[in-house]
Amino acid sequence: MRKVPALIATAGLAAVALTGCAPAGGSSCTPAAPAGDASRLVQASGDFGKTPKVDFPTPLDAKKTEASTAIAGDGERIISNDQLITLDIALYNGTTGASVTSTGFTGEAASIPQSDLLPGMRDALHCAVAGSRVVAVIPGAEAFGEAGNPAAGVNAGDSVIAVMDVQDVYLSKADGADQYVWESGFPTVVTDENGVPGLTIPKSDPPRDLKFVALKKGDGAKVTKDSTIYVQALIADWKTREVTQSTWTSEGGAQPLPVAQLQAGIQDALVGQTVGSQVLLILPPAEGAQSDSTTVWVIDILGIQ
Repeated sequence: MRKVPALIATAGLAAVALTGCAPAGGSSCTPAAPAGDASRLVQASGDFGKTPKVDFPTPLDAKKTEASTAIAGDGERIISNDQLITLDIALYNGTTGASVTSTGFTGEAASIPQSDLLPGMRDALHCAVAGSRVVAVIPGAEAFGEAGNPAAGVNAGDSVIAVMDVQDVYLSKADGADQYVWESGFPTVVTDENGVPGLTIPKSDPPRDLKFVALKKGDGAKVTKDSTIYVQALIADWKTREVTQSTWTSEGGAQPLPVAQLQAGIQDALVGQTVGSQVLLILPPAEGAQSDSTTVWVIDILGIQ
């Protein structure tokens, strides 16, 4: 999987909070960067997913980031900066018109957390949907900061023009229908408003056999053994009742998992599940757990690559 060019990453710049959006498919989403006179001057022609032909007058700048939709999509909507997205990007110096960087538009778009994007790019993508081409005019302060990035050809005060083809948008949390758990003995999972799970493990001895159940049933694509899925996951030790790993609290966030490379018991729990589902798994050591103790897994299936 290709990575976004390093100069797009903005370590040390806080992520912009995104609020005021409806779920995917809804119409009430308030853009963080509305269209304006500057963004309407950017022409990005050509097929979606292919290298665009980009034209704009120079110098071109805006007081705040402006974003227009050059190609409208109809897929999942970006409603939170917690969502992992897959996109192709071309950046230009808005003052000189020179190309800054590009992911190549080769059909292998990079999947990245939005925290790796320039602040103005995050604003421009807010409310965009998969299948869209978004063009943005980003003032220097909302791109590489007040100092610019001279090594990349962007001097202090230079604006940045971004052309972004949004290939995929993954869920930020499992959004499937709640399922009733008929079998006793399973841990209890309660999620907060952001989808972060809390786990209560029974004081009884763990089951000897592999057990799993869908706590939420999504209506997305079905997971196969050949799938690479994007997940949030929590792992806890049954004996100590302590969480040992959690993507919800780690900096990496949602992670891609090739199902074929997972332990047999985890494969059994995930194959046949659907995107949007939350799966609760009890994995005994005999099933190849990375522990000599029974572990409990909570897995949100957010998308399939």
